[in-house]
Amino acid sequence: MAVVSITVQGAVIQFPDQELASEYVFPVFKDPKAVMNRDVTLSKRVELRLSHALRTDEPFYSPYSASASLAFYWNESHGIGISGLFFFPGLSSTGNLLKKDGVKKASTKTVDSYFDAGLAPAPFLAGFVNYQFSPLYGKISITKTLVFNFALYSFFGLGVMNLKHGDAPLITIPASHFGIGQRFYFNRYFALDGGIDFLLYYGANPVLGSLKWTPQQNAPVRPAYSAFKKDIFLRFLARVGITILL
Repeated sequence: MAVVSITVQGAVIQFPDQELASEYVFPVFKDPKAVMNRDVTLSKRVELRLSHALRTDEPFYSPYSASASLAFYWNESHGIGISGLFFFPGLSSTGNLLKKDGVKKASTKTVDSYFDAGLAPAPFLAGFVNYQFSPLYGKISITKTLVFNFALYSFFGLGVMNLKHGDAPLITIPASHFGIGQRFYFNRYFALDGGIDFLLYYGANPVLGSLKWTPQQNAPVRPAYSAFKKDIFLRFLARVGITILL
């Protein structure tokens, strides 16, 4: 029996430094596109949004509100617009319970700390000037033939809010709002829209401990706006609606 042994040794090959590449070269495209075959375009278009929102952390007033916005996009990502927010009148279930409890107590004796949020200045209308940013656009394939286009967006706005205080003139206070949302487009003109908004404003705190009511009075006297303590409020709104591109 013959045994053959072979030994292989690796050789080290060196190149002079001047012969090695010192720069990387990448291809440059004349017209780069982040998304190919984009069905829904925003550039140079007007966007109308109609929404219904729920303030999940509102303790005393009706949590429902409605909003509308109109924006113009100068390219596919950036736009500017205006928006309005309407707050449904009335008290929440908690606000009504507190009011009924105060009425029951006042029917038998003088109440020194009667509470009725309806006697305090309540949010009524708000208007903002907004900057909108749409950083992400994509497609979702539901079936082989059904494809939804979607877009993620955010916004930030500054403006004012009007408080309604009985029959007195509306009270104007500074306010701002910001949020994020997502749209699912059914075609180039119509989309289902949902998002989360945050509303920030400086207004009257409805809790007023110095309000009195005696059995001889038909109703407590509405305090003046200056009698309420002013606080900064941050409200959370869950929103759903439709978007129309013009």
